[in-house]
Amino acid sequence: MKQKILALLLAMSMLFSLSAYAEEIPDVTAYENQGVYEYVARLYQTVLGRSYDANGMADWYNQLITGTKSGADVAYGFFFSNEYTSSSPSNDQYIRDLYRALFDRDPDSVGYEDWMSQMAAGVPPLNIFKGFVDSAEFGSLCDRFGIVKGTVEVEQDGTSIYYTDQFVRRLYTTVLGRDADPAGLEQWKWDLIRQEKTGADVAYGFIFSSECQDKNLSDEAYVDLLYRAFFDREGDTNGCQGWLDTLASGESREHVFAGFVNSSEFETLCNTYGIQRGTWNTSWIDPNKPMIALTFDDGPSVYTPRILDCLEKYGQKATFFVVGTNAARYGSTMKRAYDMGCEIGNHSYNHPNLNRLSYNGIVNEMNATDVHIIAATGSAATVSRTPGGSYNSTVCSTIKTPIILWSVDTMDWKTRDTWSTVNSVLNNAKDGDIVLMHDIHSPTIRAAEILIPELVSRGYQLVTVSELAQYRGNGMQPGCVYNSFK
Repeated sequence: MKQKILALLLAMSMLFSLSAYAEEIPDVTAYENQGVYEYVARLYQTVLGRSYDANGMADWYNQLITGTKSGADVAYGFFFSNEYTSSSPSNDQYIRDLYRALFDRDPDSVGYEDWMSQMAAGVPPLNIFKGFVDSAEFGSLCDRFGIVKGTVEVEQDGTSIYYTDQFVRRLYTTVLGRDADPAGLEQWKWDLIRQEKTGADVAYGFIFSSECQDKNLSDEAYVDLLYRAFFDREGDTNGCQGWLDTLASGESREHVFAGFVNSSEFETLCNTYGIQRGTWNTSWIDPNKPMIALTFDDGPSVYTPRILDCLEKYGQKATFFVVGTNAARYGSTMKRAYDMGCEIGNHSYNHPNLNRLSYNGIVNEMNATDVHIIAATGSAATVSRTPGGSYNSTVCSTIKTPIILWSVDTMDWKTRDTWSTVNSVLNNAKDGDIVLMHDIHSPTIRAAEILIPELVSRGYQLVTVSELAQYRGNGMQPGCVYNSFK
């Protein structure tokens, strides 16, 4: 009798267990959309490492089928669940789980290395997840199942984090010759991401760190380092010699540094890494050394970038008095000049004789040009030059900036001869002079390319008009006319 009772109880127990199991794991055929079923089952198995429970499967399945949740939403629910995150998966495991769960395959070597390098750079797991669910491959999978793909929102662009990390790492490697220390890397990186520092700021921090200074680099090694760190190349012979000549003339290493980081080539490097270049302003002017202001009228033109290249190469500056008709065409050239620390002056719009215009006529001429200067640089002209150097009381009372004429007229517009222009400067220009040239004539461009290194080798500092006024005069006043500062 006892045996019959025990057998009956055992049978009932087995029936109960089977009933419970059937409730927990329903018949697969109950899910009409087998692709969605397999997707959810794969998330359970791959992400959580277990079989699904009946209620969970039914809930996720129904939300996907009805469109209440997207494929990305459901995947997020698994990957960012307490059950998964509490297991603290390694970067390797996380990437492999994403591939298997969302792409239904093992990772390919190229993709795997790319994702791993992003995680090593500090890109958050959510950003990595977004990269997977935003991919065409995940989109194709969702299309095949007939469900909405969806996406997730992130606070910070993962690409920005990655490239900023790489920018800082290359400075550690190139400038300091070592791997980045974690704390320093994070500090520099997030200063850049939050735009609390620019590329120029971070570059200065490395070059003038005690660690770099303790290397006691020669001038040659210092210039070589700047080329590799900020231009990502070896220096060309002429360029290197130009900077060495600048140092030999007594200029500081900070002055040379500023020439590199304020350059368009460093801006290109920063753009590659998605960071702001910034500029480095240094008190590179030595009041005890002679200085001249080279000025160029009537541009910008197709030739002006050659002057900028030469100024940039030797770490010098100039003032460009632009006309509105050309300023409208060459905004990027003006911006480059401005970013290099050159000065942009207003030379009217149509180059008329301002003495013959009314107050309103003068205002219209100057304002129309300022519109283009502001559009390119963000700032209005700081100085003006009247066409032909003409002015009267109406002109002086109308123009709201200092009016700059010249003390050395090269007559380049008339001679159109390179060596005539060169000799007029070398034979006449002295400390405090303002030199007049025109950057719309090809012979003048060649003359400038000769004059800039030659004047530097003779010990002159090539400065803007406003800098010349600061160091050789008593500043300037709006509406007042200045020929030189001696």
